Amino acid sequence: MSGTKTLVNASPSTIQVTLVGRKGSDPNGGDLPPVTVKIPAGGQARVQYGNDQNPYLNAVAVQVADGDSRGDENLRVTQRGGPGTLDNRLNAFSVFKIVADPDQAVFSLTPSN
Repeated sequence: MSGTKTLVNASPSTIQVTLVGRKGSDPNGGDLPPVTVKIPAGGQARVQYGNDQNPYLNAVAVQVADGDSRGDENLRVTQRGGPGTLDNRLNAFSVFKIVADPDQAVFSLTPSN
């Protein structure tokens, strides 16, 4: 199914992830409504953010918080691109492993298939 990602939380805390699909293939063509999920530490979620006509992911936001701190990370595509670009990382892969730890000032999003 197009417009779907599997999100794996490799963080020590629950994370909140928001996916924003794009209308069409142009990153500046507009956004689809955001889809937000909470994923417990060590958990995963399969999230549909688009459809067959709008399969591209335009933005990812990750939020993590504990009693002492909070971290927010936002990634947004501004132009189409090939290998090594954010557009490619967000759209050529179906699984995102996310590590977010505000106490250690660590954030990573590792794509795979």
